[in-house]
Amino acid sequence: MKNKIQSFFITVILLFPLLTFAALDTPIEDFTDNNDGTVTHNKTGLTWQRCAVGQTWTGSTCSGTPSIFTWDSASKLTSTFAGKSDWHVPRIDELKSIIEHSSYSPSLNKTIFPNSTTSAIYIFWSGSSYVSDSQNNLKWAVSFQHGDLLSDAKSLSRAVRLVRGSSTLSSLGEYTSTNDFIDNKDGTVVHKKTVLMWQRCSVG
Repeated sequence: MKNKIQSFFITVILLFPLLTFAALDTPIEDFTDNNDGTVTHNKTGLTWQRCAVGQTWTGSTCSGTPSIFTWDSASKLTSTFAGKSDWHVPRIDELKSIIEHSSYSPSLNKTIFPNSTTSAIYIFWSGSSYVSDSQNNLKWAVSFQHGDLLSDAKSLSRAVRLVRGSSTLSSLGEYTSTNDFIDNKDGTVVHKKTVLMWQRCSVG
């Protein structure tokens, strides 16, 4: 019996990396390829340019190197692409929705967003301010090297990926709007976006 138990735990330990990385945050099937250099993320309803600003969509991949911008410059970017002119710099909740936590360098689905990061350019601006910064100097960004959220000085130069469309994410830019939860009146809530039930209190 002891040997069987040991074998079981050894098997679990060996398979754990496979189990951990098997489920993608942003699998290919979650996107609709619009065949024009854009994809629509079915979970959020957002349409993304597959290339970073400064790159060119060739019909199968992104060529060139992403351009970099200070936050003030990035926030003024406009684009007419794929017949649409309402592209914008994504809010932090929008940008966070395409992080692929099961990979790194980049933490991004490389099939959906090919060649859009380089060894020197992993960090992308969001259009959101860091709310605890009274000087309004810090802005939210995402590092697609490891999938980290960063509060960066707006004078730094970062890449940009543009997005458009109506989002199922909070219009306030919050990850966890009160309206996103159902209070079960028993110490638990259901998060409507993920259909997960949470204990409202920490253990203890």
